[in-house]
Amino acid sequence: EILTKKFVVGFMDDAEETVYRIMKYFDWAFEEDETVRMQQEDCIKDLITGRTNAAVVKYDIPKRGSQAQALIKWQTQFDIKLYEYARELFE
Repeated sequence: EILTKKFVVGFMDDAEETVYRIMKYFDWAFEEDETVRMQQEDCIKDLITGRTNAAVVKYDIPKRGSQAQALIKWQTQFDIKLYEYARELFE
């Protein structure tokens, strides 16, 4: 219930839809001038496709079935449940 009433849920793999939902929630709108509107839309697309949220540090992914993978799975079990619930709300 808290997630539905206190948060705007969005996902980077559907970033454009997320931006439009945030705009709607905050009652933001693009400028009426067509040229400015296109610049604003392009700016959003550039931010989304520019991978501004991508990790720059490379790391090895633990092998499936390893102790490291089991530990990560245990430590993130509630994060995964929250993610799955948020994904349901987003759909």
